Amino acid sequence: MTHSRDINLVTSKSMGLGAAYREQMNHKARRARCLQVTGKRMATFVPLRRAVLFIAVFFATLIFIKVQELTVLSTNLDSIERKDDIRFKLMIGYASGYPLRHIHRLASAFEALTSADCRIVLFSDAHPNLETQKFTKLELISPKDVLLLEDTGFHNPAFERYVVINTWLRKYSHRFSKVIMTDARDIALFGDPFSQIEYDFEGVQSFTEVVTYEYDHWYNQVWVRDCYGQEFLDEIISEKVTCCGVIVGSIKGVLSYLDAFVLELRSKGVCHGAGTDTAIHVWIIHKILYDSIIVDSTRAVITHAPKWGHNASLQLTLDSRFDSLGRLLNEIGQPYALIHQADRFPQIWDPYCAQYTTNSSS
Repeated sequence: MTHSRDINLVTSKSMGLGAAYREQMNHKARRARCLQVTGKRMATFVPLRRAVLFIAVFFATLIFIKVQELTVLSTNLDSIERKDDIRFKLMIGYASGYPLRHIHRLASAFEALTSADCRIVLFSDAHPNLETQKFTKLELISPKDVLLLEDTGFHNPAFERYVVINTWLRKYSHRFSKVIMTDARDIALFGDPFSQIEYDFEGVQSFTEVVTYEYDHWYNQVWVRDCYGQEFLDEIISEKVTCCGVIVGSIKGVLSYLDAFVLELRSKGVCHGAGTDTAIHVWIIHKILYDSIIVDSTRAVITHAPKWGHNASLQLTLDSRFDSLGRLLNEIGQPYALIHQADRFPQIWDPYCAQYTTNSSS
């Protein structure tokens, strides 16, 4: 009996050891299956992790570029920082591609003739560090620094300028009160043009030329008709021509003008090779901007070419009045502070250039 009990005990122990062994083997099998499943999941997770990492790097790069853009624009404004209680009066224009002497001439006249609370911003790639050392009111900004990676779609400076100026001016609008947006090459300054803008005026002003649309069938009629049709042209046919070369107003008014202009330009496209900008200008001041005022240049201190035609310079000599300083007077005896297209009149342009243009031919 004792022997039989011993055998049974050994057998029981053997069976217990067998169950433990089988349990251990089952555990190893389950672990192996778990590792296999985990491996499959990891194989799926690695490409996903790489994709997430790529997206993160992509957006980090975009953020870095944007920060660089803000840094560049902020640096460009160092010389026109304002006190909290001052908002500057701003002249702004597009001088990209112009020789340095044109910038020097305009900046010199502006420096001499405007008050301390005035600034001039010109978009140009022409040696900005050199120029800003000479003038306290001038800031030169590269159009590329404003747009960076953005392509305006308009590679003609006549059109691209509106996008560049609108982008920059909207960003820094809080710094300014009155704005004169002007062509940069062919204007002459003889006084403070900001006196044209009344303190409480909130809209935008444009200025007449000396002929009507009915008379100018060579240029303005064609531009307006090609872009907006005969019906619109008939509505304004008896009015004096108005030019987009000089626009003035409050910061709010000029931004409204630029917003409307850029929107119309993108919608309309280049509807005439030479006159698209003028046609759009005429359309928006008549049909879109109801706070726009067309000012009679003969009674303002800002004007476009004061005479018109092939003998315009001779007409000016015969029919016009000048003060003792050689400044052209308007119909009410005030000297013009700003004359656009002044280069058409040697008796105005030559003395002006002699006074303000640098000897540099660069």
